[in-house]
Amino acid sequence: MVSETIVVGSIPTHLEYIDSFSQYCLLMSKYKAIFEYLQELFPEAKTELRYTNDFQFLIAVMLSAQTTDTQVNKTTDKLFLVIKEPNDIEKM
Repeated sequence: MVSETIVVGSIPTHLEYIDSFSQYCLLMSKYKAIFEYLQELFPEAKTELRYTNDFQFLIAVMLSAQTTDTQVNKTTDKLFLVIKEPNDIEKM
């Protein structure tokens, strides 16, 4: 059983659940179709979360799973003055 992970676009796919390359391709085509459909439904979709880079966005999204975007923004406005990238956490 294979335990490595392939990342295609931004969708990680765990190979241990896929028996063949054709299943992998089918799965990727389904992901792509869903993503394209959502883009059609919400062409101007934007987040209310405030961030300046991908790392900050990741942190904000993880926090938003626990509370409202408004509360996350109140917290991250102060947090992101100190933490702008992963290395900043080590310095704390």
